[in-house]
Parts: sequence; structure tokens; C-alpha cells
Amino acid sequence: MINKPAINSELLAKLTSYNSKISFPAHGNLERLAKKGTLVVATGQQVGLYISPVLAVYKALTAIKLAAKYEVELNTPVVPVFWLQTEDHDFDEIRTATILNSQGSVCSYELGAEQSKVPISERVLESQIEIINKEFTNILAEFPFGKNALELINSSYRENNDFGLSFAKMMSFIIGERGLVFLDPVRCEVTKFASIIYKDSLRQFDRIAKALRENTAGNQQVALRDDATLLFYRHQAERERLVRTEKNNFTVNNNLSLSQLDLEQKIDLEPQRFSASALLRPIIQDSILPTIAYIGGAAEIEYLKQCQVLYPIFNVIQAQAIKRPSITILDAKSKHWLDELKIEPNDLKSENLDKLIASKLLPSNMQPESLYNCAIEKINSTFNELDIAVNNVDKTLLNSSNKARERSIESLKLLIEKYTKAASLKDQVWHERLNKIVNLILPNSKPQERIISAMYFYARFGDEFVTTVFDRIDTKQISNDIEIIL
Repeated sequence: MINKPAINSELLAKLTSYNSKISFPAHGNLERLAKKGTLVVATGQQVGLYISPVLAVYKALTAIKLAAKYEVELNTPVVPVFWLQTEDHDFDEIRTATILNSQGSVCSYELGAEQSKVPISERVLESQIEIINKEFTNILAEFPFGKNALELINSSYRENNDFGLSFAKMMSFIIGERGLVFLDPVRCEVTKFASIIYKDSLRQFDRIAKALRENTAGNQQVALRDDATLLFYRHQAERERLVRTEKNNFTVNNNLSLSQLDLEQKIDLEPQRFSASALLRPIIQDSILPTIAYIGGAAEIEYLKQCQVLYPIFNVIQAQAIKRPSITILDAKSKHWLDELKIEPNDLKSENLDKLIASKLLPSNMQPESLYNCAIEKINSTFNELDIAVNNVDKTLLNSSNKARERSIESLKLLIEKYTKAASLKDQVWHERLNKIVNLILPNSKPQERIISAMYFYARFGDEFVTTVFDRIDTKQISNDIEIIL
């Protein structure tokens, strides 16, 4: 049996109140959280506009499925919890939503940029959201379940709503009644329940800094500063890193000086001013929730390795870090086109599209690579013979010969590039088909799951989208890559 402290009853009351506002409140799981021995599988993500990117859905579904597995294996209640990262202030990370239109072109919509460091929790959707909702749903209306998407978007993302709750409402509706509990650290006043962690991060500053410097695990995902604490502080409206000065006081942008005692008192009296860095957040999460596992992406797994040395300092047990599956979704038509040309989706990640098309459509004796290699062989053979003659007559001309050889090769490369492009465009139908597939699999040259909004797949495939993804997640091989045809 795994022993973890039960969740604080006051925190549970706040969780229950918060979750009552979403589409499918997980009342049963909230009640189970009150029972001694209940464990948690946690995950989380920034609250991107219209659930952008879709990987947030994959994290949630993985947590739900893994919680069910652990519940059977451990014979104890296990609840999936989604941590809404509303403390962050990086608005650029959440203000854009990307989809594809019915022609397969990439379309991005974004809220107006603002450079201030106001936490996401303090922002509300302004009047611009009504305009973006309309533009976004006009594109989604072209798909079979576009009407459902329109209703969900307009009910979740409305003027004056906050980002976290809008995200949670939409996610809850898409996920359905699968028992996912949402935790907004600001609305649930997490700082209040983790005050000892916040205070210890100041009291143990030197020990923490030393442990992080000496830790060689992972890829040091989070950059370290010798003077930076693990806390952010809201001085006036903006969220700023709390830094220790040479006099062992603490400052924010060098325009506010606070002693350790000042800060500890503020943690008790004004907890809303404080928030955790990426390295402290997992420790707070594991201190207030009975977590057994955390589902994260590759980058998250690295910073969890980075902060693992801090857990003994705070006397907290670290949850097991589990890498989420990487999922790519294809429609049946795109899959048929790829099969017809004997192309794997992974081929599109490494190949130049023109080169790929040409290699599949041209006969072997007209392949760009074959023509290039043949020409290179002849160029080198010709210049090798020329160099022998030049060397016998005037060695000073060898440099000119080498330059002439280089110019010939560069000209050949340019010609082959143009030839490849022309060959790929000769069959315009296949060029357009593969271009659509590339936009789907690698929009803006990045993996689909990191760019496209969940609403795109919901508008195209409806409930089948979530049901199929959920069914395909294998808890025995949870970190595997998954390709889904819908």
C-alpha cells in the first residue's frame, strides 16, 4: 500500500466549488478525494485558447486511463487531476489557436498581443473574443460537427470569462463524464495550503541553489541563476521573479527590498502575491495532492529530473514522472494517399516535400539524386584529368581549376534543385495532396499535437475523436507513439 497524506478538507471544498462551474463536474471523484488512501494521477498544461495545442487533451486522457489502471492494481481509489497553469504570465503562449480549413490550409487566430507580466489568472476575455469566435467557427462550420463546435466555443469563451475556466469548461465537455477533476491553483488558493513550501524555498535558498547546481540529471531544461529564488512575486500588478540580493534581502526588479521575515509574513497575509516557478510547482503539487504519478511531455520530464534533488529539502515525496504518448491523427483519405505513394507519415518530417514527390513519381533513371551523383562523378573525373595536365604545365593554375570545379558543382546543385521542384509540380494533384498532408501532420513545420487546436478534431470527427484516442492509449506502453486514422 502506498501511503500519501489525504488532501486538505478546505482545499477539497474549494476544488468542489470550482469544479461545479464546468460542463461535467466529477462529483464522484471529488467525494473519493475526501477518503483516506485515495491517490491522484496528475497532469497539467497552460490554458491555451480553444485548447491549443491538442496535446492537453492527450495528457488528460492518459491521466484518466492510468488512474483507472492504478486503481485496479493498488485496490484503492485513484483520481485523475488536471492542473490548470493559470499562474503563468506568458500570454504569448496561450493567445493563439490554429486549425486547418476544409482546403487543408493552416489558419491561425490570435488575441491581441500585450507584453505585460500580468498572470493569466488576472486576465479576462475582452470583446475581441466575440470576433475571433465568429471567424474561428466560420472555418469549423465547413466540417461535419462544426455546429457542435460552434455551440461549445460560444458557451465556453465569452467576454469577461477568465481563461482558466473557459479552458476547463471546453475540456470537460470534450472529455465527457470520465471523472477528470480540474485544479486552478489561483482560484483554489493553493499558496495558502502550501505556505510552508513557499517559506522553506526562502529559508533554504543556499541549499536549494547548491543542489540545483550540482544536479547533473536531465538536460537542465530550466536555466539557473545564482540569485534567483523559486518564487515569483506580484509587486503591483505584474508577476516578477523574486531575487536575493548581496545583503541577503530579496528584491523584485531592484525597486523593492524585502527581508525574509517580511516575505514570510506576506505569504501568510497576502498569499495571492506569490506563485511558483516551474521547478517549485511539482513540489507544491506533490505536497498538497496525494499524487502517485504525473503525466508530462518530454520537456516536462526533463525539468522533473532537474528538480528531483529538491524534494528531500522540502520533505516531500516525488510522484513518478511518466512521459505521455505522442499522437498523430490522420483522416482516411490522407492515409490512402500516403499508402498509394508508399510514404510513411514520418517520411514527411525529414524529407524535402519536392524531393519526396519527385522520388515517388519519377522513373529510376530520372531520379534527382541519381542524376546528381552521375553528374558529380563526371565533373570530378573531368577535373581530375584537367588537374593532371595543369600540374605538368603550370602548377599555379591548380587553384583556378579547383575554383572552377566548385563553381560547376554549385551550378549543378542549383540545377538539380530546380529540376526537382519542376518535377514535383508537374503532377499538381499529388503536390496539392501531399501539401495538405504536411499541413496536417507538420503545421508550421511543428508536430501536429503541438500546434493544432482540439476544436479542429472535434469539429471534424465529433465524439469519435476523444473515444478513439482514449481507446488507443495503452497503459502498458504509455509513452509509445500512436498513429490514429479517423
